[in-house]
Amino acid sequence: MAGIGFRLERLAIEGGLAGGLTAVFTGALLASGHWLLTIFGVGVSGAVSRAIGSPDVAEDFRLITIYVFAIASIASAAVLLPATRYFADALYSREPQKAPDLLFASFVITAAFAALLAVIVFGVILRQPQETVFVGTLYAALVAMIWTVSTFCSAVFAVRGVLLSYFVGTLAGVLGTIAVSLWMGEATTMALAYAAGLAISLGALTAIFLAAFPFPRTSIKRAVRNLFKSMSQFRYLSGGAFMGTLAIWSSTLVIWLSEYGETNPSGFRAAELYDTPHFFGLLALIPGFALIIVFFETSVFRSLKRHHILIEGHAALQELEMSAKELQATTMRGVTILTAMQVVIATAFVFGAPFLAATNLLQLRQVSVMQIAALGSVMHLIIILSSMVLIFLDARRLFCFVQAAFLFGTVVASLLALPLGDRYFGFGYLAGASVGALAGLLAAQSVLARLNAHIFMSATRGGHSRAGRLRS
Repeated sequence: MAGIGFRLERLAIEGGLAGGLTAVFTGALLASGHWLLTIFGVGVSGAVSRAIGSPDVAEDFRLITIYVFAIASIASAAVLLPATRYFADALYSREPQKAPDLLFASFVITAAFAALLAVIVFGVILRQPQETVFVGTLYAALVAMIWTVSTFCSAVFAVRGVLLSYFVGTLAGVLGTIAVSLWMGEATTMALAYAAGLAISLGALTAIFLAAFPFPRTSIKRAVRNLFKSMSQFRYLSGGAFMGTLAIWSSTLVIWLSEYGETNPSGFRAAELYDTPHFFGLLALIPGFALIIVFFETSVFRSLKRHHILIEGHAALQELEMSAKELQATTMRGVTILTAMQVVIATAFVFGAPFLAATNLLQLRQVSVMQIAALGSVMHLIIILSSMVLIFLDARRLFCFVQAAFLFGTVVASLLALPLGDRYFGFGYLAGASVGALAGLLAAQSVLARLNAHIFMSATRGGHSRAGRLRS
């Protein structure tokens, strides 16, 4: 998100308090706007459907959407990080004409992966009717493509256009599901109606990206082949992204598959005591996402670029060492500041959880789950920050190791916490995020401490300057 981040950073610096608040709010929408608006849209659609239609249909629609978003995020994770790396390298080498083909190649692969996983989940595991399998597959492929184009649109400055695309698509989806509810439609019909609204967002976002890169498309087949080669070349990025995304859902999957999971009459598995409070706790991450885009990523990118300019200018060793120490100090100071701010945000969520119970938005038994998830968001933010540093420094194996630690820690801790009862449901996420955060901090500090040696040795192994591996 560095492209948009620089514009938001300028707004925050030059716009005073109002500009800073606007930049952070915009950053939050850009980082997670599609996710938030979908949750809002599904919530509104479900509430209206319960009031004018069948509560069971509304619940099935909600669960289908949860499954679809899990499938799409997991299926697209292994593709998007290598794709953005390939895209960044193309921009650095002054080949922006590759952008349209790369976008559509990413569409093909992420949609195919999501469709395949959806067939396995809905058809094989859940044994849903053919109609549900078809709708779930189409829905998952569409959401995966939206994840893809949203990632690519971070390279353009059309902030208003991107946000407007999200809003218009969500509004159309909500109106469509309400119309289906009025006609007493089924959950699959509601899902199709909401997917139609998301298709509007997909088309608008694709148009915005193609307007920024107005080059003719040549060969999608060759672009798909090149993207698969990129996934192989950057396999540690691909594998790490997959494991990191799976780690986010792993605690939920463990509880769904345990004795605490419940199967509704339509055959969908969920855990009411865990899902809602855990989601509320994860909302604490959104302000952190905004701060990363507006302040952290831009400052680290700027410092690292300055250091590479010194290297390319054949600066003296002493000057390079001073620059490396300055970069390390800037990075770790940013990590410390953002972590402290996340602690404040998480604390507010911890103390706010009982008030949600008082307003009947949560059960009393769910309060501790939300509180533990909010505390886990602090550790999760450290994972994100350290992972960004490792990606910037092209420490791919360490990045993969951090995500593996996050995944392994979350799965093991979730399994160990099951005998403790529902009060400790969120402990798996908290413990796993803590393991990943520790691994991430140690990995980032080790690379920063030997920055010059890492850059020169990596450049020698790679056969070209490390400057070519900076994200654009």
